Amino acid sequence: MNAGWFPWGATRRGNSADDFVAVWRKVWNAFRGPDGAGATNVRFVWSPNVKGGSLASFADVYPGNGYVQVIGLDGYNWYDFRNPDGPWKSMRAIFDDSLQEITAQWPTKSIIICEVGSVDDHPSDDYDKGRWLARGLNYLYGTYPQVKGFVYFNIRVPSENGVNWRLDSSDSAVSTWHDLSIDPRYTGALSFVDLARVATRRR
Repeated sequence: MNAGWFPWGATRRGNSADDFVAVWRKVWNAFRGPDGAGATNVRFVWSPNVKGGSLASFADVYPGNGYVQVIGLDGYNWYDFRNPDGPWKSMRAIFDDSLQEITAQWPTKSIIICEVGSVDDHPSDDYDKGRWLARGLNYLYGTYPQVKGFVYFNIRVPSENGVNWRLDSSDSAVSTWHDLSIDPRYTGALSFVDLARVATRRR
């Protein structure tokens, strides 16, 4: 919502940050407000793109602490997929400025990396997608305890000149993802009560 490439983006022509905040609060009230549906089991995840360029500031598009249960953040390692010699960006380079600002402004909120992905192994150096993942998760785990979740954007986007975010585009990424999935630092935990609720919903 801090960008302009979707119709609801605050920087799209004709839109404003105030418009986005007003609509967010209206939807929140329809779910959780005093005259809403009473859906207190719904959590609202506010997830901007990492800061940069002409994007709106986080503060301008933030609906307010009472309207956000979890903060998300999206960011990608594009390097320059049209230029094989373009530099890779580590997760630290992609996320650190944004995470520093978010944790300073909203220190009590849990954070989820809601969208993240990397292009294929770099053709001009040895910094492959597997090492990118491992180093990135080590950085997040060691630096930002507020980060509680991580969602990899595991798709190929034909419309973007064949940009392939998928893990299985790289042997190193598949192997590393397997290792990370059983690393106790990243596996998380569900209580028996949580598991029972999941099983009930699936029925």
